[in-house]
Amino acid sequence: MRKALINGGHSVDLLILYGNEGKDTFLFTPGWTDFLKYKWIQLLEKSKFYFYKRTDKSYLFPIDNIGYTNIEKQIKNRYDIIHLHWINSFVDIKSLIKLSELSDHLVWTLHDAWPITGGCHIILNCTRFTQECGFCPQLSSSKLNDITRKSLNSKIDEFLKISNIAFTVPSSWMLKQFQNQKLLSSKPVYLIPNTIDIAVFYKKENNQAEKHNSKKKIIGYYSCGEVKYKGLNNFLEIINRLFRDEDDLYEFEVILIGSDYRIDEIPFKTKYLGELKSENELSEFYNSCDVFISASEEESFGQTALESLLCGTPVVAFDNTGIRDFLIHKKNGYLSKYLDTEDLYRGLVFVLSNPLAFDPSEIGNIFKYETVSRKLINLYKTLTTVN
Repeated sequence: MRKALINGGHSVDLLILYGNEGKDTFLFTPGWTDFLKYKWIQLLEKSKFYFYKRTDKSYLFPIDNIGYTNIEKQIKNRYDIIHLHWINSFVDIKSLIKLSELSDHLVWTLHDAWPITGGCHIILNCTRFTQECGFCPQLSSSKLNDITRKSLNSKIDEFLKISNIAFTVPSSWMLKQFQNQKLLSSKPVYLIPNTIDIAVFYKKENNQAEKHNSKKKIIGYYSCGEVKYKGLNNFLEIINRLFRDEDDLYEFEVILIGSDYRIDEIPFKTKYLGELKSENELSEFYNSCDVFISASEEESFGQTALESLLCGTPVVAFDNTGIRDFLIHKKNGYLSKYLDTEDLYRGLVFVLSNPLAFDPSEIGNIFKYETVSRKLINLYKTLTTVN
C-alpha cells in the first residue's frame, strides 16, 4: 500500500517495530525502561489466561493491552493522516487516542478479525463477536462474562472515544464481518483491497505453452505448517484422494513452498523449494504450476491466491473467504462449498481436467498500484473534506 502511494507521488513516512531503516522509514527504538515496562505488562496480561484452556494453540489469541505506551513520542511531525495496519505487540489500544491527537484523521486497515473480537484473529464459524463475545469456544469458556467479553467491550469503548477514526477492510468478506460487529456501527468503514505488483506477478507465455502440451500436471501449494486454519489437513486429504483415484492420463507432481511439515504424507513426487524470499521467485513458482490449491479455512484477503491468478494459474479454494472477490467459479478456478473437502477435491479434478483460459489482466487492473492508491487517496480526500 505504501509503495502504491509513493508511486502515485505522495509523501509517506513509515514507522515500524522490526526491519531495516530506509528512506522515510523509522525504526521504533524503545529505551530499557520502556522495554521492561512492556515485558511486565505482557506478563500480567498472560496471567489472565491462566484458567482458560485453549482448544487449538495454532490459532492466534493475543493479549489485548500489550504494546508500547509511549509510541507517540517517536512521531516528530503532525500528519494529515496516520494510517495503521497490523499493530499487535506494537501499539496498545489505549495509545490509539494519543495517536489520534497527532493527526487530523486516524485510519486503520483491518488485516484480520482481532480489532472486532474479544481476542481472536481467526473467527472461523464463531459468531460470538456479534453478541459481545463470551462463552468463547477457542478458550473452552462456559461463562458469558469471560475475558473475551470484557476485552471486547473495553476495546470498543476506546474506539468510541476517538472521533476521527475510520476503518478500511481488504475484502467484501471482511466488510461483512465488520458490519456484523454492531458495537462499531457508528464508525465509518471502507472497502479498499490490498495491492499487488503486476510487473512481477504476470503470466509468462512460454511457461503456459509448455504446460498445456505436457501430460505432467504440477500442483502448487504454500504450506504454513502447523497453523491449522491455513488448511494443511484439507490439502493432504484431497491430494491423497487424487492419488487413490488417479488414472494413467496424467502424471502428477507437487511443488511445495513454505514449510515442509508433514511433507512425507504427500503421495506424489514432491519438489520442495523452501520459503521463497523474493517476489520474482514466487512469480516463477506460480507460473510453473497447473493449479494452485488454497485450502485455508479463513482468508481476510487471499494474497497468494491473487498472485497465482495473475500468473495465469487457476486456484482451487473455499468460498466464504476474501478470495471470492477475485476467484470466479469455473472461470479462473473453482470455489468449493465452505469447509467441504469433498467439493474441494471435485474442484481440483475439475481444474486439472479442464484447462482454464482466462485473462489475468482483468483482475490485475483492479489490484494494481495505480488503482488501489487512487482509491486510498480518494478516501483521504473524503475524510479531510468532510471534517
